[in-house]
Formats: sequence, structure tokens, C-alpha cells
Amino acid sequence: MLINSKNHLVLIPHECKKLIFINILFDSGRLFTGAISVLYFLSCGLSIENYALIKMTQAGVFIFLDLPIGYLLSKLGDYKSLFLSFIFGTTGVLIYLFYKTLSAFIIAEIFFALSLSIWPAAFSSYSMQVLAKYEIEGLTEKFFHLGDSISNLFVLICGFVGGAMFSYWNQAPYLCFLAAYLLGIGTLLFHTESLNISCPKKNPIWKNFLDFHHLKSLLPLLTVLFLTQFLLQPLIHYWQPHFSEKFTLKPHDPSLIFICYSLGMSRASWCFSKIMNRPLFRSKILVGLLGLVSGFFYFFLSQTEGFVSSIILFSTSMAIFNTTQLSTGILINKALSSANRMMFLKISSLIARLGMIASLWLIKFLMKSNWPINDVYEMYGLLSLTVFFFYFVFLKLLKRNVENYVFDR
Repeated sequence: MLINSKNHLVLIPHECKKLIFINILFDSGRLFTGAISVLYFLSCGLSIENYALIKMTQAGVFIFLDLPIGYLLSKLGDYKSLFLSFIFGTTGVLIYLFYKTLSAFIIAEIFFALSLSIWPAAFSSYSMQVLAKYEIEGLTEKFFHLGDSISNLFVLICGFVGGAMFSYWNQAPYLCFLAAYLLGIGTLLFHTESLNISCPKKNPIWKNFLDFHHLKSLLPLLTVLFLTQFLLQPLIHYWQPHFSEKFTLKPHDPSLIFICYSLGMSRASWCFSKIMNRPLFRSKILVGLLGLVSGFFYFFLSQTEGFVSSIILFSTSMAIFNTTQLSTGILINKALSSANRMMFLKISSLIARLGMIASLWLIKFLMKSNWPINDVYEMYGLLSLTVFFFYFVFLKLLKRNVENYVFDR
């Protein structure tokens, strides 16, 4: 049974649970090293400047290879692309374990970047093909929101476990990383055979772009992806300076804040997974409402003077923006045909990354102009309220029904 007739809740099929498990292995496995990667790097005798060079190299892979990777993956197929992502990640962690030079770490990070670039599009595209077999209303939304909820929880746990192990043996987190990815490869190899998803016929690459005008109703959603990444950057990268600027922090306070916002994101995704059977929560209007609400929390975060209230507002803002981004991605996935989904997902990924880069450049300019972090948060909160208000105006001008987001396939 996929639908509980008593309370009309959508149930997750067993093979979809396998996919959630595989995604957890990918996301949480690499987070064993997330909290200690800089410390490990320094323990190998390298500098912060070297680490910045590595991250610049990784960013270059994300920006310049996103579309070429999308094209190659569309030829390779979703299922094989998942394997390739795990293999690239495994190669990267093996280099970290056996080599300790800057050049080796740069090569390892290139493999990590390729792995991270491949996974979201490949996993989403493959999962959509699996979900399409069931034709259950609300199943797609429940699958992605529930998966995100569980993944966020395991990311938090693995991050803390990795940090604790590092204090005893600095390579232990990387061994756990390796074990998770090897388990992911084994699970893909031995527990997804029954899916038997055939690779659909692909259109030529030139036709993808010539037919893009048929996907013009994607424009509001692509705009939301850009804006969400743009608005998220101060929350992701500058929350520690923000709290340090306003409060005298104790040594354990950053860990407390990290736990609160991680649990907040997990809880928000879990709650949305429970209400996805309602049409409003599967519509374009939802992402606009979420953006407006997160804008209010964002703005009031800059106005509050209480430490506890700041944690609540910050965690809520992060949780709602994460849900906005996830809901937008689901709508885009459902709007695309299976034949060319991979390529268009990489296009949307590139648009989101451009939003991130634009925001980081703006923040860098504001920092050079001696803006306090709190003023940056206030400006971004007001900007969020403004742009999502105009998003609603844009939807109104398009004169589209809020449920009309699935194209003719």
C-alpha cells in the first residue's frame, strides 16, 4: 500500500527508501570530514593560503564545468552517473589518505568537485524516473522533503562524530568517509538492480537550447533559485561573525547555534513531507510565500538584541530558505521531460551558482565599505521581502494557474 486510506498520507515505496539511504551515504559520508578539513590540512604542514587556493580550484570546476558535465552525463545516463559520482569521491578521499602534498590535495579536491557537481542532477533525474512508475500524487514532494530531513540529521551526527574522532586520529574521519562511499557503491550495485530503468532517447544538444522557449514558465522558478542562493550567502558564511558582533560568545555557543539550525532544517523538511498531499504545497505560490516569510525572519534577526531569539530567528530563516530551495527544485524536476532533465538541471545549477557568486562579491564590496554584518543582514532581509513581493506580481502578470507547472511531455 502506498496510500494510507485512514489519513490519506502518502507512503514511501521500499525502492524509494533505498534511494534515500544512498543519498544519506553520499551527503553524510563526506561530512565526516566537513568540520575538520581545514584542521587536517594544517596538520599536514600546509597553510590557510594553500587551503584558499584549493577552494578556488574547486569553485572553478563548479562554474566552468557544470554545463559540459551535464552534457556528458546526459549521454552516460543517470544510473551510471551515480556510480561515477561515488567513484570520483572515493578517489579523492584515497588521495587524502595516502598523500600529504599541496598538489595531491588540489587533485583530490578536483575529484571531490566533480563528484559534488554530478550527484545532485544525477540523483534527482534517476529518482524522478523511479517515482514516475508509481503515479501517486504528492509522492515526489514527500520523497525529496523526507530525504532532505533525514539527510540533514545524519549530516549533523556525522559532522560531530568526525570532529570527535579527529582529536584521537586525524585520518579516522577520512576512513569513515571512504567506508560510507564504498557502502554507497555496494548498495547501488546490489540493491537497485530491480529498478531496470531504461535510458530515454535524448534530443541533440542544439535542440535542447532551441526548444528552451517552450520551457518559459520555468523562468519564475529559475529566478527563485538564483535569489535563494543569493540571499542565503550571509546566513551560510557570516553567521559566526554576525553572532560575534552582537554578543560575547562562549566557547560552546557556535556549536549550539550549528546544532539548532541543522535540526531546524531537518524538522522543516520533515514537516513538509507530511503535508505534501495538499495542492498548495506543490505549487509555485508556495515558494513565494516561503520567501516572504523567510524575509520577515531575516529582517527581524537584524533587529533583535536577544541571544536566544537570534538563534531562533536565524535557525528559522535557514530552515525556510532551505525548504524554498528544495521545493523550487522539485517543481523544476516535475516540469522537465525525462529525456533532457539532466541537461536542464545542470543549467539550473549554474544559475544558482551565479546567484551565490553575485552575493559573495556584493558582500565583499560591503565589507570593504565597512558595513557591519548586522546591517548586511538587515539589507538582505528587506531585499528578500521586496523581491518575493515582485515574484507574486510576476506570477500574476503571467496569468497562470498555480498548479500549471507540469509541461506537456
